[in-house]
Amino acid sequence: MKSPKKFGWYLFIFECADGTYYSGFCQDVDRKEREINSGVGIYFSKHPERLPVKLVFEDQCLVFQEAYAKSRYLKEMNRKLKKKLILDKKWPVGGAWEKFLLNRVKNSV
Repeated sequence: MKSPKKFGWYLFIFECADGTYYSGFCQDVDRKEREINSGVGIYFSKHPERLPVKLVFEDQCLVFQEAYAKSRYLKEMNRKLKKKLILDKKWPVGGAWEKFLLNRVKNSV
């Protein structure tokens, strides 16, 4: 999956060779995937058994705050919810995501 070269931030989920997921956000998902697969970064240099990674989910966020909030939520999701997100290719409307986001906004004020 190639990300369109636009502006903003991209949330990503990579599936690792051992079946685990690695998620985060960046401004260039293709470059991030290349860097990880070449062993750049402390995490993957310590865990080479997880290489290579493959992009399974990508979501464009126009502002840093949105990407950061979604990334934090993603890291708290269990595997079942991540799989559903990957299959549906969209964020769930309502429920846990909106409660999480509202809590973040309330706590930041």
